[in-house]
Amino acid sequence: MKRLSRSLVALLETHLKTDITYLFNGVGWLTAGQIVAVLSTLSLGVFFGHVLPKETYGMYKYLLSLSNLSGVFLLSGLGVGITRAAARLKDGTLAVGFRSVLRSGIVLTTALFAGALYYWIHNNSTLAIGLIIIGICNPLFQAGLLYDSYLIGKKDFRVSTLFAFCSTATWTIVAISTGLATHSPVALVTGYFLVTTLSTLGFYWYVSRYRVHNNDVDIEALSYGKHMSAVNIVALFADSLDSLLLFHYLGAERLAVYAFAIAIPEQMKGIFKNIGQLSLVKFSEGNPERARQSVMRKMLILLSIVTVAVGFYIILAPFLFAILFPKYVESVIYSQIAALAIIPVALVLPYSFLQAQADTRSVYAITVGSAFVRILFLWLLIPIYGILGALMATVASRLFSVCITIFFALKPIKNT
Repeated sequence: MKRLSRSLVALLETHLKTDITYLFNGVGWLTAGQIVAVLSTLSLGVFFGHVLPKETYGMYKYLLSLSNLSGVFLLSGLGVGITRAAARLKDGTLAVGFRSVLRSGIVLTTALFAGALYYWIHNNSTLAIGLIIIGICNPLFQAGLLYDSYLIGKKDFRVSTLFAFCSTATWTIVAISTGLATHSPVALVTGYFLVTTLSTLGFYWYVSRYRVHNNDVDIEALSYGKHMSAVNIVALFADSLDSLLLFHYLGAERLAVYAFAIAIPEQMKGIFKNIGQLSLVKFSEGNPERARQSVMRKMLILLSIVTVAVGFYIILAPFLFAILFPKYVESVIYSQIAALAIIPVALVLPYSFLQAQADTRSVYAITVGSAFVRILFLWLLIPIYGILGALMATVASRLFSVCITIFFALKPIKNT
């Protein structure tokens, strides 16, 4: 039986020209972690959808969007550099990256505390307390989270997944307990950041103590990670703008409808994006020209799989919402449209290739260009079409990303 399995794997590797053993091992663990995340999201979605008022859930999501936006101050692209450094056996880069993120957090904490003071003066204690919590916890969380980028670079997918499972399971229990005890969005945000920050710092301590084997630092990887952070400023703003504008124009209840609409599609996207993490490691190690020649063929295979999965979801969405989220059945049509925006996730392969080769100019052009397209359409369409406008902007920006990513991936790579 084992001999037959090895023969089958060898046959697949020959025809697909892909390291199937590595792919199955990595995807197996990362997908297991993503499945846990999906189940957790569904469980919390069902719970929040039945227990929390739309206003409370919308405010909770708004505060999380502000937290995501605050990442522009926190060297959010440094994880890519840590992964590349770990793959090249430069283990000491992790500690240097951790300290760099903490230093960058000083600006964030100061800005959020100033915002909290403004809202407190204007009698909005919910946003004031929420910003204080984000200002304290987010720098610590983002710095600690670099442990996962390091583990991916080391191909230690098992430990990465087990840590993610522990954090997710703990947050699910805390969220349900908090939701039963109170309908306060501040309590939910506090619980979320306490669980994620403390667990992440604990995991970072373990990795830095027991999984780091040398003090070598990859200066090039750190520099590239900082470049990626600069690129991510626009991308993070674009990713958060939909929730911020919907909250501003339509209020917390409509934001809750939108949040439920994109919840399952975003989890589906996360499963397929795991392949991008695996590819980044392989592309960092292998011959650049050989990888470039195979990347488009592999992308087409992934595109076929993603398209089939999206088709199934579009068909099943009405039944899923009727069973799981009966208070949010109006989200169904929006969720089906959001699913269409998953299809371009197949671009994660050529994009990871460009990241692995540190092709800064191409990554800048793709990330910033797509983000600006999304920002422009969000500003134009949300005031007119509301939730539909937000989804139209997302689809338009990802179609733009398809064109520009393929263009750069087909060009010979010149490191900058």
